[in-house]
Amino acid sequence: MTLHYYNFSHDIQLAAGSSVVNLSSNVRALEHDLQPLACWLAHTGDQVVVSSDLLDDCDSFYAGTCAPRVKFVPHHSLPSSCDILPWGWDEGIVARLQRDAVDKKAMAIHLPDKSMLNTIRQLSSRSQVSMCLDALRQLLPEAPLCGQSVFCMSMEEVLQAISRFNGRAVLKAPWSSSGRGIRFLLGQDESAAMLWVDRLLRRKEGVEVQEYCVKRNDWAMEFFVDTSGHVSFTGMSLFFTSPLSAYSGNVLASQEVLQGKWEEELPLSLLYDVRRAWEILLSHWLKGKYTGPLGVDMMTCSAMDGSVMLHPCVEINLRHTMGQLAVRLSDLFPALPEARLLIRSSGAVSCEQLNWIPLTPLLPSTRFSACIVWG
Repeated sequence: MTLHYYNFSHDIQLAAGSSVVNLSSNVRALEHDLQPLACWLAHTGDQVVVSSDLLDDCDSFYAGTCAPRVKFVPHHSLPSSCDILPWGWDEGIVARLQRDAVDKKAMAIHLPDKSMLNTIRQLSSRSQVSMCLDALRQLLPEAPLCGQSVFCMSMEEVLQAISRFNGRAVLKAPWSSSGRGIRFLLGQDESAAMLWVDRLLRRKEGVEVQEYCVKRNDWAMEFFVDTSGHVSFTGMSLFFTSPLSAYSGNVLASQEVLQGKWEEELPLSLLYDVRRAWEILLSHWLKGKYTGPLGVDMMTCSAMDGSVMLHPCVEINLRHTMGQLAVRLSDLFPALPEARLLIRSSGAVSCEQLNWIPLTPLLPSTRFSACIVWG
């Protein structure tokens, strides 16, 4: 039996590097409203943490769905005799679990220590993207790959990287989420972006400078690392982002359908080659350091000559991902025509399409909701 606790503030906690973070009202509302989503990735008999005011609504709402039969437990009274699987591990979720456990001593046995949390935070830094891109190019020297990355610790290094990429670059803070902590340089006035970079460098965090690539589609590969360090591929996902890189939804379709979409741009053999390269790289990189789910964001891109290339490592997320949720939902709703998983804001009636299925309880107080839409 596993206790699922979806702390959607995980990326913010990583960026802060502390267990004490003042979350915005929007983030608190999103975490409150979407915590029940964990039941779709759980297994029958597992337990899912939700706010106490949602207990009755979750019991009644999910009784009429095809979600696995789980037990919803209040966030202030957590059981301590089961494995724990949060959205992602950080100091904040560990502090919450320890504080709200019925048996605090028993809970401590299931929690990562300070050293492990520091390791996960460092592995989650975008400094690792630069390393992984270099390693992938060595593993796949003949593959049509694009995208370069340099992790910089000084303004001189940042400016050199920008010049190397002909002034067209994407600047990224070491830790950020869904479009936050990213600046695009496409030939416009760079002064505001450079002030932002200077602040990051003064905090000695560093800045990732990625070559700007002309995106066609956002793809991801989903994996799971077990306790022995074995890396299992759990599926591929096709997702959507805003112009500023904020997540906006996932395609829900079988793996066979997604492979067909991949083949519209690139050979299926490249998919298998990149998947195998990631399995090799991740097994060496993470063995003994991380156990759990992860996702690798990628992009298909248009080259100057009109050909299609693959950026194989835009980001690495050592946590659950919406892509993993999309893979599971595609299995649970196989009869649906091609659909989308969407996260909506502004109230319980935020999914206006005629063809839609809510995935979380819709209440008068709901500010965020998850749903499947099609047609």
